[in-house]
Amino acid sequence: MTYEFIKMNGLGNDFVIFDGRTSIIHFTPQELSAIADRHMGVGCDQIIILEPALNPNADLFMRIYNANGSEAEACGNAARCVTWLMTRDLKSPSIDIETVSGLRHGRCVAENEVEVEMGQASFEWDKIPLSYACDTLSLDLPFGLKNASVVNVGNPHLIYFIEEDKFTDIHKLSSELECYSLFPQGININAARIINSKTIKLEVWERGVGLTRACGTGACATVAVAVKKNLVAPSCRVIQPGGSLKIEIDADNHIKMTGQVAENFRGSFPSSFFQNTKS
Repeated sequence: MTYEFIKMNGLGNDFVIFDGRTSIIHFTPQELSAIADRHMGVGCDQIIILEPALNPNADLFMRIYNANGSEAEACGNAARCVTWLMTRDLKSPSIDIETVSGLRHGRCVAENEVEVEMGQASFEWDKIPLSYACDTLSLDLPFGLKNASVVNVGNPHLIYFIEEDKFTDIHKLSSELECYSLFPQGININAARIINSKTIKLEVWERGVGLTRACGTGACATVAVAVKKNLVAPSCRVIQPGGSLKIEIDADNHIKMTGQVAENFRGSFPSSFFQNTKS
C-alpha cells in the first residue's frame, strides 16, 4: 500500500495532510510520530487526516495529531491550510470544517490568504479544563510565573506577558508546565509581548510538539486574553517567528483569524516505511 500526502504550512507551522474521505486512513501513535520525524520521516508539527463529515452542515471532518502521536482538538493554521486546499478541490469559495472542538468556517480572501472563524473563547475553569476552580485571568504558578492567564479556544492555552524580548524563558518553563497537575489535559504555552495596542509579539510551545514557528490557536488565545485585560484592541496583529496573523474578536468572544498559507510539496511513501516502527 502507498500513502499519498500533501505537505503544507501556515507561517512555518507545517502539516502532512492525508485525504481519507473515500478510504479509511488510520495510523498508530508510533506511526504518526514516524511520519512527523524531521530526520527519518516527512517532518511536521502535526499530521492531518481528512475524513467524511459527521455533521450534515460540514464539508469534511479534520482530524489532528501532534508530532508525538497524540490527538489535538483544534489547530487554526491547519484549518487555514485545509480551507485553501479544499476550496480548490470542491470548487467553492468557502467551506465548513468539522473538528473535535466544533465547526470552523473558512474562506480564501486572496491568492494565498485564508480567513477562518475559530469560535468563542472560553474562560470558565472547568471548560479549559483545570483541576480546580481559580481565577483564570490571574494565576500564580510554579517556576516563578506570576499573573498568567488560561483560556480555551478549542484547545487549552496558558498565556503570560513579558516586558522585554526574553523569549528564551519559554524553553525553561514549558516542558514542565505542559504537564503540570493543574492542567489534566495538558496545556499550550504562550509567551507574549505587547508592542502596542494593535500588535503583539508571540512565541508558542505546543503540547506534543514543542516550540513552533507559528500557532493559530495560540495567537487567538493570546489576543482573547489581552483584549479581556484591556491591553490591546479587538483587532490585532500577532507576530510570530514564521510571520503574522490578523486576529479579530467581537463582543461575544467570537474569533476570526486571517493569514498566509503555502503548499510545500506532494509525495507518497510505501507501507514498508513503517516496518521498523514499534506498535
